[in-house]
Amino acid sequence: MKPYLTYNGSYGNDTIELERGLVNIILLQDLLTQHNNKIEPHAHPNLYQLVVIEEGEGEIILGEKTYQIQGHSLVSIPKNTAHSFMLETDTNGYVFSFSHHALESLLKKDDKLLRVLDCANVTDIQAKQELHNTICDIVKRCAAEYDENSEERGLALKSLSEQLFLALHRLYKDNGHIDNVDINAEKKLLQKFDLLIKEFHSPHVKLHEYCRELSLTPRRLSYLCYKHNNKSPKQIILERLVELIQNALLNKKESIKKISLDFHYKNASHFDRLFKKIIGISPRQYRIEHGIEEIA
Repeated sequence: MKPYLTYNGSYGNDTIELERGLVNIILLQDLLTQHNNKIEPHAHPNLYQLVVIEEGEGEIILGEKTYQIQGHSLVSIPKNTAHSFMLETDTNGYVFSFSHHALESLLKKDDKLLRVLDCANVTDIQAKQELHNTICDIVKRCAAEYDENSEERGLALKSLSEQLFLALHRLYKDNGHIDNVDINAEKKLLQKFDLLIKEFHSPHVKLHEYCRELSLTPRRLSYLCYKHNNKSPKQIILERLVELIQNALLNKKESIKKISLDFHYKNASHFDRLFKKIIGISPRQYRIEHGIEEIA
């Protein structure tokens, strides 16, 4: 996909009004009419979007894949995923925009539902008649509640959103989308986590700072770390830092004190204790075992 813009809000905007901080729903036809049926390449850093196409046809580019749409389809767009549309004038449906963070909080009781948030795909749901009917019913009820100016609107939309994501999980699981997409997305997040550890280069960075950079909740990061490494985020940070320290001890012509300062350890004895706890010997002994004399 060619270079694209990012919008913190809806297409063309950096703001969006979310009911209860959770969801915004607009008619797809209104969006297409406003932009002459062509939505240019863009992404949303903080929004998960679900585009429900009830009728119509055209082309959708999602990430690096191009899809031809005809009939009833669902377009699942994770945050930071570039996408564009070129749809016919008579295309009808809805655009659901969810706050990614609010969804993580809403779905946190069941980690499997969180997988839907990483699932980028276009699905023809007419082949799955039972799920098709369920999803269509929930979508209609969401749209109706969103248009109602009632005191219960926020609570109703929260409940319906949970039902919607359960139905989406079942659909994507049946189609194999969850298994195929989720693992790659999770691994990319953990790779970014590893890069952040190297970038921060410090044991004093709080876990919530990593989570902020990754746009994850602490619970979600912990889930991914245990799933792929059977370790907590703090264990991974500590062990990765020690690996970086080992590399510095072997390859940098600097004193142990200078290396400890590079890693933001103001107390050399604390640095020594941490290293010995993980490796079993002190930094000085580690250098000696590798034939390196201590540098003044």
